[in-house]
Amino acid sequence: MKLKSISLLLLLAALILLVAACGGGINESNIEATVEARVEEQLAAKPTPIPTSTLIPPTATPTAMPTQVPPTATPTPTPTPTIIPSPTDLQKLLLAGAAWITSGETKSGTIDVKTYDYDTWLFNGITGQRATMSLSGNDSWTPKFSFLDPEGEVITKYSTLVTRHPLLQTGTYRIVVQSWGFWIDTSIPYSYTLSLTIQ
Repeated sequence: MKLKSISLLLLLAALILLVAACGGGINESNIEATVEARVEEQLAAKPTPIPTSTLIPPTATPTAMPTQVPPTATPTPTPTPTIIPSPTDLQKLLLAGAAWITSGETKSGTIDVKTYDYDTWLFNGITGQRATMSLSGNDSWTPKFSFLDPEGEVITKYSTLVTRHPLLQTGTYRIVVQSWGFWIDTSIPYSYTLSLTIQ
């Protein structure tokens, strides 16, 4: 009996193998065909929607409106005033008739006593130099001079001779020659000579 049951078991196993080899199992192509048939049935049962067209009104394209720009005013040029520099003290003196004298020179001039005339002489000096000035007139008249520094401060006045006076600053010095005394004849001009030496 044991042999019978073993052979029966072997026969059953061979039969299962035979069924499996011959396609007795589940076929995938049959499954796919079944699924496709069922989908088609469902689609046939459902009505196919008809597409409807929705009218969209046309949109207006915005037209560019010109922007009005106010005209730009062109400025009228304003004439630039010409600046006339105010004259310096030196320029004022030169305009008033002042003249230059340099070291080693002797200058001559004339004073009209009736009009309270005076002559201004200018020279440039450097700090540390020494100036000697000498003034002489004719026999009947003795002129005098005032000596001023570059700031216009009086160093000496009513002099006829200044010897080796130290110059305390660099700049333009003045010698102002004028008449002296009330007893002179005012009807005639008087002449003089002025000499300058700078060391």
